[in-house]
Amino acid sequence: NKAVPGLEEVYFPANETINTLIAESVAKYPNQTALKFNQQTLTYKQLDDRVNQLANFIVSKEIKAGEIVAISLERSTEMLISLLAILKTGAVYLPLDPEYPVDRIEFMLEDSAAKMLLVSKQYKHKFQSNAEKVVVDDILPELHAYSDKFAPATINGSDLAYILYTSGSTGKPKGVKITHRNLANFLISMRTSPGIKDTDKLLAITTISFDIAGLELYLPLIAGAEIVLASSEAIKDGRILLSLLEEKKVTVMQATPSTWQMILDSGWQKKMNVKVLSGGEPLPFDLATKLLGLSDELWNMYGPTETTIWSTIKQIKPNDTTLTIGWPINNTQIYIVDEHGNVLPDNEVGEIYIGGEGVAEGYLNRPELTDEKFVDDWISQKPKAKLYRTGDLGKILSTGEIQCLGRTDHQVKIRGHRIELGEIEAIISKQDGIKQAVVMAREDALNDKRLIAYVTLESEEDANKDTVTWKEHWDTIYEIGAKDQEQLSAENQNIDGILLEHLANSEDLKKQAAEWLSTSVERIKEIKASRIYEIGSGAGQILYEVAPTAEHYIATDYAEVAINNINLHIAAEPEKWDNVEAFVAPADDFSVVENVAVDMVLINSVAQYFRDADYLLGVIASSIKSLANGGCIFIGDMQGKNSLTMFRAMEHLPRDPDSNTLEKFKAIVENQVRIEGEFVADPAFFYVLPKMFSEITGVGSVSQRCFCFDKETLAGSQFSIRSNATLWC
Repeated sequence: NKAVPGLEEVYFPANETINTLIAESVAKYPNQTALKFNQQTLTYKQLDDRVNQLANFIVSKEIKAGEIVAISLERSTEMLISLLAILKTGAVYLPLDPEYPVDRIEFMLEDSAAKMLLVSKQYKHKFQSNAEKVVVDDILPELHAYSDKFAPATINGSDLAYILYTSGSTGKPKGVKITHRNLANFLISMRTSPGIKDTDKLLAITTISFDIAGLELYLPLIAGAEIVLASSEAIKDGRILLSLLEEKKVTVMQATPSTWQMILDSGWQKKMNVKVLSGGEPLPFDLATKLLGLSDELWNMYGPTETTIWSTIKQIKPNDTTLTIGWPINNTQIYIVDEHGNVLPDNEVGEIYIGGEGVAEGYLNRPELTDEKFVDDWISQKPKAKLYRTGDLGKILSTGEIQCLGRTDHQVKIRGHRIELGEIEAIISKQDGIKQAVVMAREDALNDKRLIAYVTLESEEDANKDTVTWKEHWDTIYEIGAKDQEQLSAENQNIDGILLEHLANSEDLKKQAAEWLSTSVERIKEIKASRIYEIGSGAGQILYEVAPTAEHYIATDYAEVAINNINLHIAAEPEKWDNVEAFVAPADDFSVVENVAVDMVLINSVAQYFRDADYLLGVIASSIKSLANGGCIFIGDMQGKNSLTMFRAMEHLPRDPDSNTLEKFKAIVENQVRIEGEFVADPAFFYVLPKMFSEITGVGSVSQRCFCFDKETLAGSQFSIRSNATLWC
């Protein structure tokens, strides 16, 4: 009684592709809504026209069928258009989440030998690659000159559709090669079961670097349904997702159990007419029970990236006593195999092997790993057929349903992302000062699994180093600015200016930043300090305004690229900047002023990146020691804890759906405050400093005198701490 679910075959054309499937929908539903993103709406005809224009542009850049085009875009209409355009040209897309670590993305670009990189403007300097970089924001105006008609390339089912990188045990990710036939079989099967209709609305929330995004972005389009594309902000906040489900009248949504739990925790209490698809990690029984009571249908999905998104599905019913992963999708076979290669009978535990139309071609540039994981199908004996060894333990129940029982190796799933613990350990162990690392998946709270790393340091000294992640953040950003301006002469370089383009593509923000700078400089100049020590100078934005009137100006920053740029300016015009010195140093290193008495220690727009209050107090203590009699410590643009809630409310208000209640709005704002990434301090904190440091004789504060309401202007305050003198505000 050898159990082999999925032996029956379901016919579909050998060369069916996503392009032909979507073309049928465009012809059948030209005026029906295909995509909604924020306030933007595109019909099937409008979407197809824009896809064709971008496809013509890509072809004009001599990208050929089979070549790899990487895409790293913000969640937007352009993201979906770019994916579909690449597919139409016959090229292979490589999805890269711009929020992933830079070195990981650069490895993928190099390993894949991508010919082109479609990128958002704010990320155009972030990644270094041999790929031709195309900033999608910049080419949008010229795309109208390209034809909205496109003759799709001749594509066979065996041609690649996309490459998606998954975690690798060696510390390097591996690229899975998915063909058009793999993808078409999956989508056609999903259209039938769990099923989707032309009246459905699917809320798409998954990053394109996670393979299950393929269901969310393509399944609606082959059925005449509507995609409601969630923004980058929304996908991280259960309250916003809950609002979207209600406001947009969503009927289908796919997410990991972790995300469904997040939405439940955000106050989901009312039953909705929504079909819930859950996969990517085990579905807890208690979570399933809650979801059943709040939705029309609940489906449990299972499958690795290597077999094209999902390989088995199961509709969960209220009377189910065991949660299984159900039965195979169309043209997919499941075998339970022992260590000797024997197919096991019902109720015996072995490794899950998957065969059929979903099995990928293997791993890009990894023949040894491909041979290990993609083995010849000795069971069906179909010519050239392969089986994928999942590494999952399972058994087939007497009902024919499959039960997944966990892993056979050191791989875990966190919020649906498949992670090799060895990869994380390898990367952590490469960091300076770390001798050894062990990573575990731990569930401290119900349905909230997370990775915990335990490390052995090279020495005790390393335990005291400032390892704040902000340093890596700013190092990367300054490198971006320096590379962008390297062709300019030193005196004409403006790294801080180019950073605005990276941080936000907004003319309003540039005006606000200019106003913020002017206000800060005016305030600093009022103090009339002649010997200034600046901590966190960056590339000299304040320095170049204040130093010309100072007797001596010493600048420090832990970003080497920023300090090198200042020294380039000094070397280019030595007579102009003979009063300026610049050194690489963290905020708590005062060695460069050990034998120098200064009138002002300037800490402007820096303290919010300190790790905690103790670190700030340590910097203040060292600052006091370096001051001459009557000196001043100036802490500018410090995030005020008392104004943070107001700022977050103002920030979210324009994006809040009209249907939201005041209670939901407040809950969203409270969550944003809770997850604030910067160090914030109540202004009252600074007024108790004279009690902690007897040398401080007065404290004054002033809010930024700006008229623009955004993150940089609404929540910033400036504090002056006067040592051995009365302060002014």
